[in-house]
Amino acid sequence: MNNNKPTIKFELAFFLFAAILLVLIGIRFGELSPFNIGICVLLLILAPILTKILGKKYGTEATAQNKLEKIEAISEEELTSKIISLYTSRGFALEPYESEFPGSHYVCVREGTRNGEAFTERGAILVICTDELIDIEAFDNFRVEMKQRACTQGMIITTSRFSPEVIDASKEALITLWNRENLRDNLNL
Repeated sequence: MNNNKPTIKFELAFFLFAAILLVLIGIRFGELSPFNIGICVLLLILAPILTKILGKKYGTEATAQNKLEKIEAISEEELTSKIISLYTSRGFALEPYESEFPGSHYVCVREGTRNGEAFTERGAILVICTDELIDIEAFDNFRVEMKQRACTQGMIITTSRFSPEVIDASKEALITLWNRENLRDNLNL
């Protein structure tokens, strides 16, 4: 939905341009003839077409596609370092842990006070670069590891996609899922 906003703004600006052009033509030539009105109507009709063409080549669609290509080409080490810097900038300490499953595994811990009481947040993070769909088996393995490390919430970050079963199961398991589109929208690449 957010990707349509710049296009709508462009169409609105194009419409206003045509309306101003119509007024200027009327002022310059002393009247609004059917020919002058026809030119402006043609501009208004072409606005969505030009917006789509220019948007694909230069606009938000091109930028989004460029970011997706960068995400597809990113290495697991580079993605992991970006995620680590994201979490450490938010006050988390990350501790790596060994796992028999693929990916980079971390427990993130943040201590602080809320309403005068001390608290500790513990979460598990899995960063995995793959072209394969993340299925329910991989999700369940992560959930077991998360519970073994006394984590109340988790996050799986992938350059791929999640199966519908994983998306449904993540809601009740307090596990946030970031796929390639989330990475595109949330990371500076």
